[in-house]
Amino acid sequence: MSPLLPVLLFFWVYWPALGAWFQRDDFAWLSLTQRIGSGMSLTDALFAPMAQGTVRTISERLFFLVGRRLFDLNAVPFHAVVMATHVASLGLAVWLFTRLTGSRWVAVAAACVWTVHVCLYWPLTWVSAYNQVLCAAVLLGSTALYLRYTETGGRGLLGAVWTLFLLGFGVHELNVVFPVLALLVAPSAWRRALWFFAPSVAFYLLHNRWAPKSDAGIYAVALDHRLPGTFTEYWTLSLGLSGALLAVVSAVLLAGFWWRRDRAVGFGLGWFLVTLGPFLLVPNHVSDYYLFVPLLGLSLAVTALVCGVRFGWFLVVALVAFQGVQSHRLAVQVAADSDQAWTFLQALAEAGRRHPGKSLYVAGVSDALFWNSFYDRPFHLIGLNRVFLTPDNAAALAPVVGRAAYSDYSEPAAVVVRETDNHRAAIFEIRGEQMVNVTAAKTDLLRRSGAVLTSIAVASPGNAALLSGQWHEAENNYRWTGQRAAVRV
Repeated sequence: MSPLLPVLLFFWVYWPALGAWFQRDDFAWLSLTQRIGSGMSLTDALFAPMAQGTVRTISERLFFLVGRRLFDLNAVPFHAVVMATHVASLGLAVWLFTRLTGSRWVAVAAACVWTVHVCLYWPLTWVSAYNQVLCAAVLLGSTALYLRYTETGGRGLLGAVWTLFLLGFGVHELNVVFPVLALLVAPSAWRRALWFFAPSVAFYLLHNRWAPKSDAGIYAVALDHRLPGTFTEYWTLSLGLSGALLAVVSAVLLAGFWWRRDRAVGFGLGWFLVTLGPFLLVPNHVSDYYLFVPLLGLSLAVTALVCGVRFGWFLVVALVAFQGVQSHRLAVQVAADSDQAWTFLQALAEAGRRHPGKSLYVAGVSDALFWNSFYDRPFHLIGLNRVFLTPDNAAALAPVVGRAAYSDYSEPAAVVVRETDNHRAAIFEIRGEQMVNVTAAKTDLLRRSGAVLTSIAVASPGNAALLSGQWHEAENNYRWTGQRAAVRV
């Protein structure tokens, strides 16, 4: 079986990703270039804790800074880098699996099972999840190099292992588990693997001191009674089953793992448990894309186990076909959602050009469009700083527990009416792929609603007349004060 098969399968499933644009967290990382230009130091941009206290200098900071500098808002090169990295991972996986199983057929099949799993679609289509894709490549590369080193004893290989291992700390915190993976892949050389624990322990201690984890919210770190339940959730996502069928399949697999006890099955199951372990400590945020790296090991273990029984190959082919079709459909949907975000921003840019200096209020924003674009405020990327939902649109969106309040993305109806009456704002409504100016009609509707001002947004130009004392100029959606500042209500 050709080692190119997983690569061809990957491109067949994920080719729509090349046409996808940016969405969600992408906009925050794309803005780093502008934040550096407006006062943030390069050191802070590269090393200051961000995004739930993470410091992923290589896979997030440099990736977006260099990409924005070279390609601006063209997403194709970003996706091309993601896909090229995953192709490298597939090549490393086939080599490593072949060494562990002794069978090129099983190795290629395992790589195919991994790459089509539905939990991989989000990191392979969403640019901000590149940290997961690059982390897989780094851990695979370090493990493969270390195995080769233990077999040949080449000093150059050991240097390469150390280089890749240390660089991995700039990719993802999951890199700390590599010493355990080294023990799993070459248990007879355990003394050599012990040296890798020192950097991992040092990184863990320094990272917790420099960017301590939250003890509240969805990213709160906890080791408590929820651990078995969190593992069960990830196990359910990994197998794509639930209920009685999940229990039966789990029992069969566990019995098979115990019965076979061969090197590949043991390593694959160990890889899954070791790389999943850190994510079990975040019980409030169970996400399928966290399985990107762990599923690599489970795919090997299951494939090596299933291919050892009669008709096992038919089961593997059926699994790959079923998962591949599902992942392809999801990739198409992601591309469509991101295209909607691109169309929306283009329409906003045109509205901004026609109404320079004015605040823009938007109606007709769906839940999907809000979370894919509006939520992360991408407007500054196209030179707009004052874009809001209309009050009725904010009220119509479905509430999401633990996420931002929609009122933070809108202004009271009384403010909107005042702004439009003073010709400082325009109101648009999304209709299909068009944005229509509905300022007059929407203003009349808001005025008839009898809305009263219940809060004052001090950064709004419409409220400037209410302010006195030492107020500084508005910056985006906030305004600093001196020692004495007043608001007249």
